[in-house]
Amino acid sequence: MWQERLFSLPYREQNRFLEVFLSLLAIPYRVGALTCQKIRQHSFKESFPKPVISIGSVIAGGSGKTTFTQLLAERLERRVAIISHGYRARKRGKVEDISYGDEAFLLQKKLPGARVFSGKDRVANMRRAVREEVDYFLLDSGMQVKGLHKDLEIAVIHYDNLFRHWHYLPRGLLRESPYSLKDVSFIALQGVRTEAAFHKAKAFLERYSKAPLFAVNTFVTNGAEIDGKKIAAFTGIGHPERFYQMIEEAGGEVVFKKTLPDHASLKDKEAFVREAAIRGAELLLCTEKDLIKLEDKRGFIALEIEMRPVFGEEIFTSLCNTIEKLILISHDRRI
Repeated sequence: MWQERLFSLPYREQNRFLEVFLSLLAIPYRVGALTCQKIRQHSFKESFPKPVISIGSVIAGGSGKTTFTQLLAERLERRVAIISHGYRARKRGKVEDISYGDEAFLLQKKLPGARVFSGKDRVANMRRAVREEVDYFLLDSGMQVKGLHKDLEIAVIHYDNLFRHWHYLPRGLLRESPYSLKDVSFIALQGVRTEAAFHKAKAFLERYSKAPLFAVNTFVTNGAEIDGKKIAAFTGIGHPERFYQMIEEAGGEVVFKKTLPDHASLKDKEAFVREAAIRGAELLLCTEKDLIKLEDKRGFIALEIEMRPVFGEEIFTSLCNTIEKLILISHDRRI
């Protein structure tokens, strides 16, 4: 697809000529992003009786929005309706199976108490979800959604996408003006490993926003199954290199890997298994999002991860408390 080719350009080695060429290609995207931002600011916004918490990004691709959505739902321990985009979904509405989209279905499996809705028309799904007995709504990948009042906007940004990728598509990964961050309520920075890196990123982002910032990171929870093993791995996610890096950090040795386009599924499982055996793989591994798309899961396990706050945890606690207050206010209004 042309979108996948577009998103691959920022990862190429760029000489000065290519930088200039891609910067020229980025002009229409920049104009379009700024125009859409203006439209959203001045468009009619439908309100809902429960708090609407939007989780989005100015960066295209895998910033960790869905994983952060899961973290927030788990920490709040409230009845929640999650409104997902349902990328490449064949059905829309309340999620029941994989046909509603891989990320939406994974959220439903990880959060069995949540009501998850999938589809491009988020406002229509909000109207469906409002009939559910929930305390608040989480809008996964919601920054670009217009026509909807949001009580809080949370921007999720991956540390790897700062600095080098801080240009508009296709030279970089910006799909939104970075100055739109001045309107967000909180910023969650993913992938930060040291306190020095956290402060470096914080200083960089303060050029664009004064929003409170905290850092989160993902951690492997089934590392004991991986440590010391030769691994054959495949994945179809936005940033596959992070997946392979996490395997190595968990003590696994990747002897064979197959990288698919984002959201794609493994078509020829038998060929993958044969090649894995030839390479001496002891374990067949993929992400949780990849595993739920496999019709025959025998012989495969997922790299299981969880997200946790690592720096600025008091800011994350403040975010949770703010949402709790919004829930209580909305409850008081209904009494």
